[in-house]
Amino acid sequence: MRPWFFQYLLCPSCGRELDMPSVVGRNGELTLQGDLVCLACRRAYPIVRGIPRFLLEKNYAIHGRTQKSFSYSWRRFSEIYANTHDFLDWLAPLEPADFRDKVVLDAGCGSGQHAAHVVAFGARAVVAFDISQSVDVALAHARGLENVLIVQADINHPPLRPVFELVYSIGVLHHLPDAAEGFAALARLVRPGGRLSVWVYGYEGTWIVRHIIDPVRRITSRLPVQFVFGLSIVLAMIFALLAKAIAQPLAASQCGRKVLSVIPLGTYLNYMARFPIPYLLNSVFDQLIAPITRYFRREDVDRWYRTAGLKEIAVTARNDMSWRGTGVRR
Repeated sequence: MRPWFFQYLLCPSCGRELDMPSVVGRNGELTLQGDLVCLACRRAYPIVRGIPRFLLEKNYAIHGRTQKSFSYSWRRFSEIYANTHDFLDWLAPLEPADFRDKVVLDAGCGSGQHAAHVVAFGARAVVAFDISQSVDVALAHARGLENVLIVQADINHPPLRPVFELVYSIGVLHHLPDAAEGFAALARLVRPGGRLSVWVYGYEGTWIVRHIIDPVRRITSRLPVQFVFGLSIVLAMIFALLAKAIAQPLAASQCGRKVLSVIPLGTYLNYMARFPIPYLLNSVFDQLIAPITRYFRREDVDRWYRTAGLKEIAVTARNDMSWRGTGVRR
């Protein structure tokens, strides 16, 4: 952790200034080590393996399960999000130019590969945080990227100043106990004129997921992750068969595309057919291990933006079963 990253951090407990820790020279560079201590409440936050750790005592029992589940997932699937096209598809209509020379926040960074994309787009600085141990994987992906800060933190208690010109969160809010609360916490970090973009599961178009997969998830999310991973392999093979052997050939003809447009999850299956098996396996595994998964209507996402006082709001569908939202701080 380099000293200049210090300018983005605040105490997540009371929102006050942190004391500068010791500065040590390593390989010709100055780095921080030790604890970050709040000047007001005197809480201490350790820097462990180069990552500031800002986790408070667990406010929700669910957080411990979420940490454990997604830490395992990101260690297993640390390389699957290397494609910049998919990253931008989650955040459409954003384009690479929207990140150029911006101070950017990646909220729920997982393996950290998205933060690396943002650096490649020309961002001035990127802060990426996650509640899970995936931050160690993210730091490995950020090696050599001098303008990336990796932090372990809770989205409801971010240890950050409201200085970000672009904040994005992909696939995180729908796993929170209160998605609206998490959204509001992110909105407070956007500086005037800055933008907040999110992607969440939709209620529309997910009948099968909500009524068949979700009841199974409520059981599997409490089972040992290794067992769930084995089950996911079997289900991923079935998923791949439906996507690659049925949906993809159908999409090759106009008549087939009409069929896909009316059958449940048809559009989604066709979209997923282009991905390799590990990607499909990760998608299945994520569905089965998350302690909480929620689904939102378009008006829910729109209401988050309006309640937060953002303008230029746009909420668009992705694959007929999820929502992309974006808006600008007044």
